Amino acid sequence: MPLSGPVSYLPVADQFLEHWSALESSLGDGAALNLGHGIDRAAVLDVRARLAQATDAVTRSRMAREEERRHLAELDAMISRRLAQFNRQLAEPGHEAGTPDEAVRIWSALEQRGGERFLDGEFSRLDFSTDLSARKLVASALNASEKALSSARGGRDGAQDQLHAFLELYRERVLELFPPGHANHEGLPVLDLRRGTHPVAVEVSGRWQETAAIIAWESSDEPELDHYEVRAMAGDQYESEDETSLVRISPEEPLHLSTVFALDEPGAKAAFRVYVVLRSGHERGSQPVVVVRG
Repeated sequence: MPLSGPVSYLPVADQFLEHWSALESSLGDGAALNLGHGIDRAAVLDVRARLAQATDAVTRSRMAREEERRHLAELDAMISRRLAQFNRQLAEPGHEAGTPDEAVRIWSALEQRGGERFLDGEFSRLDFSTDLSARKLVASALNASEKALSSARGGRDGAQDQLHAFLELYRERVLELFPPGHANHEGLPVLDLRRGTHPVAVEVSGRWQETAAIIAWESSDEPELDHYEVRAMAGDQYESEDETSLVRISPEEPLHLSTVFALDEPGAKAAFRVYVVLRSGHERGSQPVVVVRG
């Protein structure tokens, strides 16, 4: 299958490496195909390994970012509720606090005049200040995870570019060294997607059911259908460059998947797409479905 996006680089590299290994075996006597400038099969394996590590780093960084986002949203909601309580229960009419920091200042002034003041549940000014400090820490962690994700993407994209250049050079060298019809042309992988027709997307549903997300989809009527591929990412915003391939499913298999990908904690969200992939490599993804862990 040719390249169709970031998620396809590793399987395409494996196709080329398999062909390369068979070609060298056909040469006999331990002969090796060198592309020049020290680029041999081992060099491509090294780039492939680096890409795999960078791809995993993108997935982990995105999961970390979404976890910090979720925690920050939970803290913001709690602080917002406490701010509203403060304005109802402690603030003097016309002197309501517009921000949490302003509430702390007014709260402190009230206590200087008349002793400690509490919200419902014996919630103190110190408790409120502690929540605000926790929010600053989580916001800082979110900023760090955003930077880590950006760095991981950069590493992945650099490895992809290098891998593409090496594989393109390999194809050119094979076509140059062996005449048309030679056995070493057989199975030579296609690198870049050629012009063609993209399939029609399928309808997908997703829900959390007891212990896992259940992703299900309708069958495709495409006559050139090769397989379905379920891809996903942490969070509720789908960005194709960060998608992770979970599984390939043949048309004969049940059209559903049970998974806990990126759904380790209650309230966690993950977005899923099902791709219809043709034998030509052309594909089309469904609309994303978001599953929230109960």
